[in-house]
Amino acid sequence: RAGLAYTLLKAWEAFRSAAARPSSSALSGKVRRAMSLLEKDPSLRRTVNVNLAALMMEDGRLDEAESVLNEALELREGAARSGVHSSLSILYLKKDQPRDALVHAMNSYELQPASELTRLGRAQSLAVAARASALLGDIPQSQGLAEKALHIAEKVQGADALVRELAHLAGRPPAEAGQGV
Repeated sequence: RAGLAYTLLKAWEAFRSAAARPSSSALSGKVRRAMSLLEKDPSLRRTVNVNLAALMMEDGRLDEAESVLNEALELREGAARSGVHSSLSILYLKKDQPRDALVHAMNSYELQPASELTRLGRAQSLAVAARASALLGDIPQSQGLAEKALHIAEKVQGADALVRELAHLAGRPPAEAGQGV
């Protein structure tokens, strides 16, 4: 277990680091190693499938990532499923399936309890839902979701880029972004 945790941690750190983004072949190698270790200890799947799927998405392996995320959805219960739904919503945006992205983004939002700790995650879920709605051509729904997300995100320190994007989706002039709802 320690070997798998270390491998996934290092792969995840490399994935998240803008300065040290691994090459596709290095990423593929880390995914293969993690999958091999998961086969040896399937009990870890519940906790690492979402991170493994994120690595697969970064590597362009969208169908495999979808399969891993669907397995993670089956293994988790209650609010713990919100992160899986969030990842699925992003995956479906990448696969140009905005209706599925919208459904999973809203499920993610609804599963997260309203608290200071979940504020950013809830805003991000609504932001994905707003993007999906815009791609579906439902601009009023997109703007409404973006406004709701703005109301949440404007209270999060360090979420300036998200607030600007949401203000754009909501149809607000740039000068209004960050002024509160």
